[in-house]
Amino acid sequence: MDTGGNSLPSAPDGVKRKVCYFYDPEVGNYYYGQGHPMKPHRIRMTHALLAHYGLLQHMQVHKPFPARDRDLCRFHADDYVAFLRSITPETQQDHLRQLKRFNVGEDCPVFDGLYSFCQTYAGGSVGGAVKLNHDQCDIAVNWAGGLHHAKKCEASGFCYVNDIVLAILELLKQHERVLYVDIDIHHGDGVEEAFYTTDRVMTVSFHKFGDYFPGTGDVRDIGYGKGKYYSLNVPLDDGIDDESYHFLFKPLIGKVMEVFRPGAVVLQCGADSLSGDRLGCFNLSIRGHAECVRYMRSFNVPLLLLGGGGYTIRNVARCWCYETGVALGIEVDDKMPQHEYYEYFGPDYTLHVAPSNMENKNSHQLLEEIRSKLLENLSKLQHAPSVQFQERPPDSDLGERPERPGAATTTPKRCRSMSRLGAERIGAGATRARRGSGFFQVSPPSLGLFLSQSLPLVTHLHPLGLLTLSLSRFLPLRSLAQASHSGDDSSSGSPITMTVQKAENKNEDHDDGDEAWDPDSDMDIDAERELVPSKVKKEIAEPQLNDLEDQRRSGEHLRGSDTAIAETCMKALEISSQLADEDNVKIEQSTVNDLAKEADLKC
Repeated sequence: MDTGGNSLPSAPDGVKRKVCYFYDPEVGNYYYGQGHPMKPHRIRMTHALLAHYGLLQHMQVHKPFPARDRDLCRFHADDYVAFLRSITPETQQDHLRQLKRFNVGEDCPVFDGLYSFCQTYAGGSVGGAVKLNHDQCDIAVNWAGGLHHAKKCEASGFCYVNDIVLAILELLKQHERVLYVDIDIHHGDGVEEAFYTTDRVMTVSFHKFGDYFPGTGDVRDIGYGKGKYYSLNVPLDDGIDDESYHFLFKPLIGKVMEVFRPGAVVLQCGADSLSGDRLGCFNLSIRGHAECVRYMRSFNVPLLLLGGGGYTIRNVARCWCYETGVALGIEVDDKMPQHEYYEYFGPDYTLHVAPSNMENKNSHQLLEEIRSKLLENLSKLQHAPSVQFQERPPDSDLGERPERPGAATTTPKRCRSMSRLGAERIGAGATRARRGSGFFQVSPPSLGLFLSQSLPLVTHLHPLGLLTLSLSRFLPLRSLAQASHSGDDSSSGSPITMTVQKAENKNEDHDDGDEAWDPDSDMDIDAERELVPSKVKKEIAEPQLNDLEDQRRSGEHLRGSDTAIAETCMKALEISSQLADEDNVKIEQSTVNDLAKEADLKC
C-alpha cells in the first residue's frame, strides 16, 4: 500500500498530501432502531465506494483503537460515561431516571453495542489527531466521527460522545490554536459550548437557523470572556445553493485563517446540507459541498476531516467518497463502478446528482448583512492569541498498550485537567450549571488543596493542630497507649500514619489496566471530590488524662490560646515526672507489702 499519499498539490507551495483514513469494518453493524434516520451503515457504503474507486491504495488505512473510559472522560462526566458503558436495551427500564437525566431515549436510543459504537468513532477521531500531531500525515479522515451535538453530561441529536471535542483537545497538545469549521445543516452546539470561553479554539458554523434543531447559533453568539469573537455563527435559511453558500464561506474562512492563524483545522462535513437530504432543507450539490474541503485543503494546514449528519445514505456515501478524492487530490470519475451496494445508486448509477429547483430563501441583501457583520467581528481580532511555552502532554494511545489479564472494568476516572495545555477556562464558563456545560478544570490543584482533602490535620495549623502534635511528645506513656488503642485495633503504626494510609486508599483510582503510570491519573482534584474523613483529632486530641488540671490546660490550647502553649508543655512535663514519681512510690510500697506478707507466711 502506498503510504506516501499519492496526491496532487492544491496550493502554490506544491506540497503533496499524505492522507490517513480510519475505518472499522464493524461500524456498519450498529443499528439505532427501526425507523430511526441515523444509519451507521452509510459508513460501510462509503468504504465500499472508496475501495472500488481505488482510493484506498493512495492512503494509509487504519483500524482505530477503541477509545477508553479515560479518553472519553477528558471531556465527558465520569458518571455519564459509566452510564453509557452499563446501559443495555434489556436493562433500560430499570434506569428510567438516568435515561431522563442523560437525555437518552427517543432521539438517542439505547441499542445493542452502544458503548462500543461510541468507542469506535471517538477512537478514530482522536487517532487522526495523534497522527496529525506527529506529522505522520497531512490530512486525517474519519467519516464515522463528527457527532457534534453531544454535551459533557448528556446525549443530544443522535450523538452520545463528542468525538470532535476529544480530537481538538488532542490537537491542542501540539498546536497553539485549532480552528473548527462545521458545514452540517445543524448548528455545532456541542463543540461551540465546550470552547465558548477560550481563545485557543475558534468555532465557525454554517447552519440552518430558526425553528430548527437545536435552535442555537445566532449571529450574535460570539463567545464569552477570553473567547469573545472566537465563536462565529453563520445562520442560513432554506434552499441555499452553491453560489450563495460560497459567497459567505470563502471570504469568512479566508479572514479567519488570516487573523486566527490556526496550527490545525477540524472540518465537520455533515452531508445533511446536501440537496434532497431526508432531514435537511439546503440545496448544495456534492461538488459545492466538496468545494469547502478543497478550500480548506488549499491552506496547507494539518486537516482532520470528519463525518456528521446525512440521512439520505446513498448521497452521503457519494459525497464522502468524492471528498476523500478531493483530500487526495484525485478527481473521481462520475460513472460508478460495480460494487456490492451498486443497486442503491440507481437509476443513474453516477457519483453526482443534480440539485433540486427549490426556492433559495437567502436573499443577496441578507447574505451581505451577515457577511459584513461577521467580517466586522473578525476585524476586532487584532492578533492571534499567544500561548506560553510548556512541555507537551503525552499522547492518547487509545489502547495500544496491552491490558493486564484479568483487569476488571471499573468506574472511569474524573475528567482530565486542561492545566497541562496551559489553556484558560475552556467551555461554557463558571456561570453555567455543571449539567450540560462544557467546562474543564484548568489550574493545577495546589499542595495545600491536596493536603486539605487528604489530610485535614495538616491544614489546621492553628493552635489546635499544633497542640495535637506537640502534646504527643509530653503526654505520659500510658495516656499515649490509651490514645493509640482508641483507634482501629487492626491498624499498625502511629495514628497519623494510619490516617495517611486511609487517605491514600480513599483517593486511589481504580486500576484501568494501563502498564505505564499516567501523569494525570491521581492529581485531578476538584471541588466535587468529597473530603476524606479524618480520625486524627479523635485519636490524638482526645487522650484521657488522669489529671483534671491538665485537662483544663489542654482545653485552653484547644480554644487557640497561644500564650498558654509553653506553660502547658512545661506543666505536661511536670505532670509526667510527678506521675512517674507516684508510680515509683507505689511500686516501692507494693514491694514492701509483698515482703511483709512473705515474712508472715514463713513465720
